[in-house]
Amino acid sequence: MGTFIIILLIYVLGFFLSILTLKKYAKTMGMDCYDPPHGSYYDDYSSNAQAYMSFSLAWPIFWAFWVIFGFFSLLKNLVQKILDL
Repeated sequence: MGTFIIILLIYVLGFFLSILTLKKYAKTMGMDCYDPPHGSYYDDYSSNAQAYMSFSLAWPIFWAFWVIFGFFSLLKNLVQKILDL
């Protein structure tokens, strides 16, 4: 029972940290495009709040994706700097 409570607390903490992070850095991450008027391409979310809630509910998967994406972006920039030498 103690392990379940710890896992639940970690999940809840991650949920709130995800919401706060998305609220602050969504524009930098390119994820502030869900509020109307929508651009030519948008997902099924009707607002940023709905999208951020969905992303935060699945925060372990969402942040794992961003860590992998960030690693490859960093690697691409490093290779570009090496090629520019």
